[in-house]
Amino acid sequence: MPPKTKITKEMILDAAFEITRRSGIDKLSARTISKELNCSTQPIMYNFPTVESIRRTVYIKADEFHMQYIMKPTGRFGHPLLEIAVSYIRFANEETNLFKFLFRSGGFSVQSVKDLIDESAFAPVLEKLAAELKSDLGYAKEYFFAKYLMVHGLACLIADKAMPYDEDLILNLILGTQSV
Repeated sequence: MPPKTKITKEMILDAAFEITRRSGIDKLSARTISKELNCSTQPIMYNFPTVESIRRTVYIKADEFHMQYIMKPTGRFGHPLLEIAVSYIRFANEETNLFKFLFRSGGFSVQSVKDLIDESAFAPVLEKLAAELKSDLGYAKEYFFAKYLMVHGLACLIADKAMPYDEDLILNLILGTQSV
């Protein structure tokens, strides 16, 4: 008799991530993971004592996936912040379930946009933006905040299918060269 396949924590996480990506976080359970892995729920509950612990781990993996996604430069737009903004909205279109899980399920790890802007890792972005705007850091923060609200709003509309994904229109809206 061949040995039983060992179900690893990584296999469980990968399956949970794919279920969330494909069907949404609401469809994630020990049963759906066991079905995906063709095993019982025992190895899942052994590695993750609660479904909530699986969700927290999937959230971290989804956040890392999101950051890699939006930070891949295409070179199409010529400006790093514009690249990130369009990629953020494209992510909402292409990875709708992950976008909703990350930004609409209450799991967003930053308490406010101000917290995000004030993170030390974000300082170089704001300094570069201030230099490009020929302004001080305070104005760069206000400018970024306004653009972030618009970009996130567009991403939410697209994730909800309330607005079609049209990259040229989105680009023009971000740049302020398109009226609604």
